[in-house]
Amino acid sequence: YSVADWTKAPNSYIFTGKDKTGNNVDGLYIPVKKAFAMWQKDKYIGGTNIPGGTLTADVL
Repeated sequence: YSVADWTKAPNSYIFTGKDKTGNNVDGLYIPVKKAFAMWQKDKYIGGTNIPGGTLTADVL
């Protein structure tokens, strides 16, 4: 998956259990590059340092 500007990458994904060619897949792989790009470039939160510490994520 290649995106020139990660701030324009999708912010949601739908898992169907199949890839684009119809083959079964074992899960959903979501790149986290968008989160870092938004933190650095977004007009609302951009320009601040990314907090240190352990990175975590939640699935809702």
